Amino acid sequence: MSSSWSQIWPLMVDTHCHPHDYPQPTLALENSLSKGLVIHQMTISPEEYESIRDQPIYQHEQLKLSLGLYPLEVDIQQEKLKRFLQLCPLQKFIGEIGLDYSTNDSKQQRAQEEALQTILKTCHTLGNKVVSIHSRRAGEQILKACSDEFNGTLILHWFSGDIPESFIWPPHLYFSINTAMLKSRNGRKLLERLPLNRALLESDGPYIKLNEQAVESWQLTSVLESLATRHKKTTLEIAQQIHSNYIESCGNG
Repeated sequence: MSSSWSQIWPLMVDTHCHPHDYPQPTLALENSLSKGLVIHQMTISPEEYESIRDQPIYQHEQLKLSLGLYPLEVDIQQEKLKRFLQLCPLQKFIGEIGLDYSTNDSKQQRAQEEALQTILKTCHTLGNKVVSIHSRRAGEQILKACSDEFNGTLILHWFSGDIPESFIWPPHLYFSINTAMLKSRNGRKLLERLPLNRALLESDGPYIKLNEQAVESWQLTSVLESLATRHKKTTLEIAQQIHSNYIESCGNG
């Protein structure tokens, strides 16, 4: 790679990653953190969050541990939600949460909707939360939920829904872009509509492959290159813009 990447990597923030799920978490983290990147570490439940919270490997200052409740982890009795709400005041970074309608279980869908509404309301009340949101087969519902006033930042992770022409972009709403979205029809549609000042980066590693290997955060340079071509700017200019988006939306952590 060009030596210019040494200027760009410290500007990059991976706003949605699961480092603890890599086959070799320490190596995957070192490959990116040593280059100066910041990584938002998602969790899928309060139990997972608490199980890794105090492990030394995840105490790095460039790693932002997030409290999550993945929609398919939501239980009908909302026991996990109760624990989530107990932990929520202690954690600035939230994720991942959201809706996943890949299930046809109507009771589970309703439980997801209730959990999402409660979490967003709680985060709005607490303020200054940075929330990463999952939206599989629920793009319309998520856009509606995220259009309400919100005292913090909402980041739509790997969004693949349709955005209406009449959509008004709320000031608190951002979209994180990964390498898979560069190749998919829905991903390219989003990039055609997305204002550059609403774009952030995400790897969703290790669940996305690049060159048949789990993508790592530092490899999000390919997203910057694609955006540079699309917007007729240099890769450094794109990196600076997205870094500015991050500072404006998420602060310095």
